[in-house]
Amino acid sequence: MIPLADDLAPLVALFIVFCLFVMFMLERYPPEVIAAGAAALFLVFGLVEPDAALSAFANPAPLT
Repeated sequence: MIPLADDLAPLVALFIVFCLFVMFMLERYPPEVIAAGAAALFLVFGLVEPDAALSAFANPAPLT
């Protein structure tokens, strides 16, 4: 996990979400790959707790 300053964390989150939307629009990779990559970035930067991220993937609805 890469620690971020408290004032920098929201900017990093917005940048990841912006890039997520751009990648969805470009359609170069499958949506599952893009979403999993964004989730991984949120985990790496410590913006989401690992338990919360893994519980979302335990539900089959996000993958349908």
